This record gives sequence, structure tokens and C-alpha cells, in this order.
Amino acid sequence: MRYGIALALLSLGLISAQGAWAASSKAKASEKTARKACLSGDYTKGVSILSELFVDTGNPIYLFNQARCYEQNLRYAEAAERFKEYLRKAPDLGDREKADVERRIADCETS
Repeated sequence: MRYGIALALLSLGLISAQGAWAASSKAKASEKTARKACLSGDYTKGVSILSELFVDTGNPIYLFNQARCYEQNLRYAEAAERFKEYLRKAPDLGDREKADVERRIADCETS
């Protein structure tokens, strides 16, 4: 009986691990597609993909990446707003990281 329970739990663990891997794999593919879109000048597509990733995960790094996408495509007003949103959603940044983002905001606002 214990063997059956252990086997069932192991099976559930494998299914759960496979699901997490598939989600991670999908996120990595989406990140790559977003990066390619941003670098090729299709910032609308890149930012859209990054928005989906943020909504799915709640990870503020996707806000930062949206800002970088806008910044790379000379959309400075949008970049500054997204960097500000990143600061609001990631309050536990270290001093160095926060200073870097604030510098980026200042650069965008003067460009």
C-alpha cells in the first residue's frame, strides 16, 4: 500500500515538475521573441509580449525590460514612464540598482 502511495506522489511530482518546466520554457521562448522584436525595431510587439509576461508572473523585471525596449527604440517618454513603474513595483532594489534606474529616467527625460 505504501508503495502505491509513494508511486502516486512521485507521479504527481513529475507531472508538476513537467508543468513548471513547460511554463518556464514558454516564458523563455516569449522572452526571446520579445528581445528580438525590441532589437529589430518592433517595440510594439516586444512591449506587448513583455506585458503578458508581467501579467502572468508579476515579476517587475518585465517592466524594466519594457522600458529598455522603448529606450532602445528612442521612445523616451514611454521609457521614462515604464522605468518609474518599475521603481514602484520593485521597492526592494539595492541602492546601486535604484540609482541606475533613476539615471535612466533622467537620461530619457532629457532626450
